[in-house]
Amino acid sequence: MKTLFRFLKQLQVMIGLGLILFFVAVAFFAPQIAPMQGANIVSDEPTPFRIIGNRFDGEPKPPSAEAPFGTTGDQYDIYTLMVWGTRTALRFGLTVTIVTAFIGTLLGAMSGYIGGWFNGLTMRVTDALLTFPLVAGVWMLDNLARPIFSLQTRDFVTNDLIRLLSYLQIEPIILGFILFSWMPYARLMNANVQTLKRFSFIQASEALGGGAFHIVWKHLIPNAISPALVLAARDVGGMVIMATAFTFIGVGGGDEWGIILSTSRNWIVGIGGNPLQYWWTFVPTTAAIILFGVAWNLLGDGVGVLLNPKK
Repeated sequence: MKTLFRFLKQLQVMIGLGLILFFVAVAFFAPQIAPMQGANIVSDEPTPFRIIGNRFDGEPKPPSAEAPFGTTGDQYDIYTLMVWGTRTALRFGLTVTIVTAFIGTLLGAMSGYIGGWFNGLTMRVTDALLTFPLVAGVWMLDNLARPIFSLQTRDFVTNDLIRLLSYLQIEPIILGFILFSWMPYARLMNANVQTLKRFSFIQASEALGGGAFHIVWKHLIPNAISPALVLAARDVGGMVIMATAFTFIGVGGGDEWGIILSTSRNWIVGIGGNPLQYWWTFVPTTAAIILFGVAWNLLGDGVGVLLNPKK
């Protein structure tokens, strides 16, 4: 309890948790505060892409009673997209961060403990992927995987796997982020474990007959994971910002916040160079993205202070 109280007493943690709880509440109550409707001409299925008025008007409409945050140039209701985009952001950020942290932590800890040629090979692969540009990697995997997701093959195992990924809402861009984002965790854990495995309590566990996986899971990871936890807390916001950027440039396409900015890019500067003429097309969404990233960074800073033995 004392540790929890010391953690919550930090100002940055209180602000960060407050913002995160706000986003969680918006995502949880999204069906109540922004009900989905059929998208008129586009589809009769419920969708957050709610069209206000005539889709072919071609000019964003300012905030009104029907559209509290106005509309995009395609007449999408920005308010509805922002609310449902909160749910997408949380799902994407947490999914990618949890999976990448787990893979990188376990792989880095195992290779650091085993050492030898296995550690050398693992770290060389890690370094090679670290030098590979994230943008190029995600773009390549997204273009390779997307046709497979829409392909119906005679291989029932492949079809079942595709259906499972679709049911879990695991899109190709999520797989791309996971494949090219686990390396920092592996590097952190590898360096910490190589130092810890020389300590006497590890040697005592080995003398008592503890296996490699038992020692790594029960002793090394709990004592070396602090930097990885800080990185994970900060990565949730960073992953969402990157996903929004990918959607903006046309890679991925499932992020509502990115779609708002992408469809509004031609209205950021209005007639006569006035940047505020169509402010509702980018200011609310940009503010939401910034606050989301700041919230998780503040939480990460608080976790770093909490786990710092010098503090």
